[in-house]
Amino acid sequence: MTFGAAQRRMCMACFVCIHGAGGRSSYWDLLAAELTPLGHEVIAMDLPCEQEAGFEAYVDAVIDAIGDRRDHIVLVAQSLAGFIAPLVCERVPVSMMVLVAAMVPAPGESAADWWDDVGHAEAVAAQHLPDESPETLFTHDVAPEVLAAYAEPREQAGGAFFTDPWPLDAWPDVPTRFIVCDDDRFFPAAWLRELVRDRLGVEPLATPGGHTAFLSYPKELARTILRCWTEGAITAPPRVARLAPGDADPMWFPEVQRALADAHSYWLGTAAGSGARPRLRPVLGVWVDSAL
Repeated sequence: MTFGAAQRRMCMACFVCIHGAGGRSSYWDLLAAELTPLGHEVIAMDLPCEQEAGFEAYVDAVIDAIGDRRDHIVLVAQSLAGFIAPLVCERVPVSMMVLVAAMVPAPGESAADWWDDVGHAEAVAAQHLPDESPETLFTHDVAPEVLAAYAEPREQAGGAFFTDPWPLDAWPDVPTRFIVCDDDRFFPAAWLRELVRDRLGVEPLATPGGHTAFLSYPKELARTILRCWTEGAITAPPRVARLAPGDADPMWFPEVQRALADAHSYWLGTAAGSGARPRLRPVLGVWVDSAL
């Protein structure tokens, strides 16, 4: 079998993208356009921002979007969704959480109290920005044509979601990665790094862009999210997709190789335990199914 005839196999994720306050599911369209051609699934939902709802309604919206999917679910939570993603982990099996410039709640802390508890106002003021308009804080690096197409915000209502204490006693026992945005003016990167180290004990990765990097730098954000996934431990049989050589953008190839190596390690371990001979074999440095 030649390499040209082989079909590569890589571990696929179902990226469940959860927007922040006043956001829309369409905010993730540009990110999805980077990930879905590689065989990953990307789903997003509109949270009940315009309703005075509690935690349960927000979590229900995510659960409804996930449906009956259970394989390699990766929650990608931005900003306010840092309060939501851990609660989703209590309802469905989650392989990983990737928090993108997200709020990190402490047990019993409300979303309303979070801002003062973490010194957010002081962190923003220390930047000496000319103003605190949405254009300055959120969309300063988004191209005008993208802003016109995607960035119409929704009304964000208050309600129990903001006033009720966050109900978990501890952070879920789920692999968690954090991404800070280097040019974020709303959650300044240096301040957020310290907060994440203190509350999660995680060393964040960085990506270019401001608080809405999914609009300003979707390719770079997608690459960083994919790095989080492919470098994470795989604890279940890999769900795979078949890609013909050349289907993936060459910039992704290191990530593809890491994912394939993870899949190979899993199958070797499974085969060793069962006495079966693993079918994966290397072809030009990429593990492919020897049955192909």
